[in-house]
Amino acid sequence: MHPFQLQHQEQTELLEVSDEVMQSLNFLIFIFLRDKGNITEIHGLASELLNGYLHHVEKAVDFSRNVCKLKLEKINDNGVADVSITMK
Repeated sequence: MHPFQLQHQEQTELLEVSDEVMQSLNFLIFIFLRDKGNITEIHGLASELLNGYLHHVEKAVDFSRNVCKLKLEKINDNGVADVSITMK
């Protein structure tokens, strides 16, 4: 799989692939900050990355947040636990 691609795009469960996503995001941050002369030509891929991979990551965060909320609602309906999750 391409390093800047989510397996199931927006429906990817980020808890399962969080290490890979964090590695790719850290690499992108590093290369964009370090390659001021655009030797790697990464700056030419910025819009493609924003509209593709980073858009899918953002949507996957929303998807994962909604999944967690549904799980919490299910737990609350069963009276098992009252837990909250904060995602930033």
